[in-house]
Amino acid sequence: MLATTKRRFRAFLREQNYPYLEKADELYGKIHAPAPQADPVIVQTGKLRLKALLDQFLAVRQHQKSYEQHIRALLRKVPESKLITTLPGLGKRLVPELVAVLGPRQSPRRFDSAQALSNLAGCSPITQASGKWKTVRMRTAGVKPLRRTCRHWSFASLTHSKWA
Repeated sequence: MLATTKRRFRAFLREQNYPYLEKADELYGKIHAPAPQADPVIVQTGKLRLKALLDQFLAVRQHQKSYEQHIRALLRKVPESKLITTLPGLGKRLVPELVAVLGPRQSPRRFDSAQALSNLAGCSPITQASGKWKTVRMRTAGVKPLRRTCRHWSFASLTHSKWA
């Protein structure tokens, strides 16, 4: 649009059924007006702020890598992690969360069935019935981080399982 002439610009506006053709010259002038230049002091302070933010980001990223290595080391010690890793769609982010919730096999069984785990996560629906009516609604109670993990796992498994 910047390389057009006023005549071509007017033709373009007519072609697009622009209703205010009397403003075409004003619009053309605004489009071709020189862009405002930023104050050099503001540009310099912006560069300094960006550099400070990048330094902070690099420090956070370094801590994150250390944290992830520590989690991987802990996962290698838990025997259930090998089994959970084989489940479709679970990656390096969801496996630690699921292992933490399910806990080690040596502890007393936390869940008698898959339904108990689903109830804890708040993923199983609630059926309400009385007399002639029956309704099904979403469970609002439950461990929210576990629900989020289950939701992420279900979407991740879509690309790994034909039945999902």
